Amino acid sequence: SEGCCAQPPGFTAPKVLWVKNNEPEVFQLVRHVLLPNSFVNHYLTGRYCIECGDASGTAVMDVARRCWDPLAAARVDDRLMEWLPDIIAPEEVVGTLRPEVAAELGLSSSTIVAPGGGDNMMSALGAAAVREGVWVVSLGTSATLFGHSAHPILDPSGTVAPFCDCTGAWMPLLCIMNCTAVAEDARASSGLSHQQITDLAVAVPPGCHGVNFLPYLTGERTPNWPHATGALL
Repeated sequence: SEGCCAQPPGFTAPKVLWVKNNEPEVFQLVRHVLLPNSFVNHYLTGRYCIECGDASGTAVMDVARRCWDPLAAARVDDRLMEWLPDIIAPEEVVGTLRPEVAAELGLSSSTIVAPGGGDNMMSALGAAAVREGVWVVSLGTSATLFGHSAHPILDPSGTVAPFCDCTGAWMPLLCIMNCTAVAEDARASSGLSHQQITDLAVAVPPGCHGVNFLPYLTGERTPNWPHATGALL
């Protein structure tokens, strides 16, 4: 559809399709498809809902229109649209605590529950990337680059993820799956400390005498090579 781009297999819909094709006995039990914070919010309030930031990472959302994409959902299963939660605005209150949950937590049953959001969307808020020109680079197990946009960025190749942010705008994001974990795997396999392996690396000239390492130890998202493997060349 108009708001749909190529999506990597790590998004929600491909995972649901994997369960359908590989664990049909589990798939027959599915009645709702929720991301973790939507599951927690349902436990707290009894409401099935999701905000746009998390929803935009499912691969079945029309990001431009901020609604579910029935055509994309139907490619996974004709029933998926029935299983998806309602999409709510980032400033909307999910609800109040169920009485039994309030008692369990020692809180008032009038306590309101916010929708929350995805990890990178929350990081954008914390880093003040809520206006044009502010970008965040996050280096961890994976690496991400993302920023604020007043308009949806729809990359047909799927290289730039067309996410929504948690302010009612959009958050184009680029991600690679193999970042610091690759260096840590190399260090751990050597048995050396961080300082020892750093000292050895400093002594090696740039270019490593022509040795190249393709670090796709867990496949790769950018480029979209889920079956790629690491290689020393």
